[in-house]
Amino acid sequence: MTRIGPVLLTFVLAFHSTASFADAGKSAEEVLTVVEGMDAAWSDQDIQQSLSYFAVDVDFENSFGWVVRGREDLGRFLEWLFARYPKPDPSDDDGRTAATVEFLTPTLAFVESAQIIPPPREGATARTFRTTHLVKYQGDNWLIWKTRVWEAKSSNVVPDDIAAPRQFPEQSKP
Repeated sequence: MTRIGPVLLTFVLAFHSTASFADAGKSAEEVLTVVEGMDAAWSDQDIQQSLSYFAVDVDFENSFGWVVRGREDLGRFLEWLFARYPKPDPSDDDGRTAATVEFLTPTLAFVESAQIIPPPREGATARTFRTTHLVKYQGDNWLIWKTRVWEAKSSNVVPDDIAAPRQFPEQSKP
């Protein structure tokens, strides 16, 4: 059972590597435009616009471990989510860092970012969320295919000579 993950990853990479980078004709900036557009639509709580950035067969997991598969179910999840949480104030700094893009194949990119959420009240601590996306080039568009959101928590358990210190992409805002 432990070999299924590497076999599946090998298959996905082989399937997505059939085109050349020149065939895809896209750059890291274009991949980031998709992720940033989705982030903006999400913040605006615009369900239809948010969904336009995701592949039909999206696989989305949030920081609570809730998994949503498929664009239709993601839309239902966003309806549920946006009904429960207020729309963020656009004048507030959202604490999002710049994202990094790494092309795994010409048609598959790995995007990573972090967001520091300020404490909701005095005495509470800020929370840091990491987001990773697999973005695939499909048709003539880059679409978010796989998303994982998780909360990074500090721990002094792992010895410094084993684990690297937390590193996030550089802040995009001054």
